[in-house]
Amino acid sequence: MTPQTILILLCAAEAVLLLIRLSIGGSGRRLRSPDVGSSMTIGGREVQEDFVGTLATQTGLVAVLADGMGKAYGARIASRTAVETFLDLFRDYNAFDNPQYYFRKSFHAANRAILRELGDEGYGAASVGVAMIRENWLFYAVVGNVKLCVFRNGDLVPVSAGHTLDVLAEQSFRTGRLSREDALVMLENHRLYNYLGQDSFKGSGPDMTGIAMPGMLPLGGDAAIAASSDKDHGSIWYGGIAADVTYFEPFRFALDAAYGSVDMGTSKYKDKNFDVKRSGWYAAFLAEYKLESCTPGLLFWYSSGDDANAYNGSERLPSIDPDVYVTSYGFDGTNYGGAAQTLGYGISGTWAVMARVKDISFMEDLSHVLRVVYYQGTNNKEMVRSKMISNPQDSVASMMYLTTGDKAVEVNFDTEYKLYKNLSLFVELGYIRLDLDKDLWKGVGYEAKENNFKGTFSIGYKF
Repeated sequence: MTPQTILILLCAAEAVLLLIRLSIGGSGRRLRSPDVGSSMTIGGREVQEDFVGTLATQTGLVAVLADGMGKAYGARIASRTAVETFLDLFRDYNAFDNPQYYFRKSFHAANRAILRELGDEGYGAASVGVAMIRENWLFYAVVGNVKLCVFRNGDLVPVSAGHTLDVLAEQSFRTGRLSREDALVMLENHRLYNYLGQDSFKGSGPDMTGIAMPGMLPLGGDAAIAASSDKDHGSIWYGGIAADVTYFEPFRFALDAAYGSVDMGTSKYKDKNFDVKRSGWYAAFLAEYKLESCTPGLLFWYSSGDDANAYNGSERLPSIDPDVYVTSYGFDGTNYGGAAQTLGYGISGTWAVMARVKDISFMEDLSHVLRVVYYQGTNNKEMVRSKMISNPQDSVASMMYLTTGDKAVEVNFDTEYKLYKNLSLFVELGYIRLDLDKDLWKGVGYEAKENNFKGTFSIGYKF
């Protein structure tokens, strides 16, 4: 492919994007941003503990409200830090491409930033509500005791509930996760169980799948289960090893292995003792051979999965931020915005083998990578039969839940063309064949998602 051909294709792509923009935006007119107003009062306090911030861009609007809690200036620091973190990441990410990804990353980052800012200075925390608006679409997330409402036809319509134990008890009773007796006991407790600025793994809400909770809990566990356990704080530890051997060049060998365990005590689930624990391991091995025009390689990993006992905790590796970048479609290795959605973010509960040829180049500044991957689950089928999970995507923010009877095949062909030193064009093509155990996942409706395709064109500039 000649540079002239590439330039023609680039111009054609830009023309298509312009037509799409015109069709969406109405003859190129800029959409009017919503009017925004905010007001705060300090009341009788010496320090204003709350903070609010908004940011409007060409893609849309974000508004962040933080209700500070703490001692001395700790509450003020926590609320300001949370708001600034959300606004900064809104600038950095194309949040509307994948709102869940933006929310999850922002809550992670804000929690770490608050703990870092406060250090040993004292306690500080914040309840946070975030709303993003684009055209007539509203995206929101809440952590803590913040309630979001929509003003419609003269009435305030609530769209979220606070993360207090009484609210959680009512929700958990309705879904059958708590007995009537346990729920009645918790209804008298209005304590806040979820907020930013906590260094414990006890907390995190069912509405917001962020901070650390999803990767810490076994199937069937949620914030209600963790909050009602016999431990005030959870504990976690990891151990691992990594090695990269280049002594035998042009051969390269790499090894990565880890074990992790988290223990949040014992709780009640459907009137049975339920271990709020998760421990597991994974190991990965890579072998590559560098040629002049490409680098072929083979990658294998195995990660432990749940056993047949639904109440003894999880045997999957716990994770705080499970993002991996092994592929550009099934996982988060894409150059095009947000995160992958088809398979997930992490590799827990799976094994896979991938044949890869990277750095394919027969023309200056033009390179390709080809990947072919076979996946299979390592989780016991009894976890599905015991009704601990009804949909393979219910374990959100992690790997799609695959049992030993579930398989998938993924193919990627990605291309990068360097126009200049820091400016590149990317074309990503992907296909995933999802082969779930149809007898096990009856009524889920994944038959229509067996064949998944992806094609993206993007431009990237490195600063």
